[in-house]
Amino acid sequence: LAIAFDAGRGEVSAVWASPAADAASGWTIGPPTLVTAAAWIGALPPGSRITGPALETLAACAEEHGMAIAPRHAWLPAAIDAAAIAGLRAGSGDVDDPRTLVPDYLRPSYAEERQPRPQ
Repeated sequence: LAIAFDAGRGEVSAVWASPAADAASGWTIGPPTLVTAAAWIGALPPGSRITGPALETLAACAEEHGMAIAPRHAWLPAAIDAAAIAGLRAGSGDVDDPRTLVPDYLRPSYAEERQPRPQ
């Protein structure tokens, strides 16, 4: 399952998800990549199953390329699903210290890009 999130600037943050070998473990999520929307769709094999918030703007293009698009209600993550994942992780002892959590940005912000570089 290919999942794309709108990253702005005509790009998507895309990941691959596949069922874990142990069905009770849920899904295995690959590392995110930052690519243009066109490159993402162009790189997917025909018939790929896709979902994610980026489909709000990419669904028509994805259909033209023969992608199997998830139903519209499945494009956006739901809080109940995040809670279920958290419950599974906590139940297996896989927990994070909230004081150490930091966002994982795939590129600098506009402000960071425009900062003058030291000479």
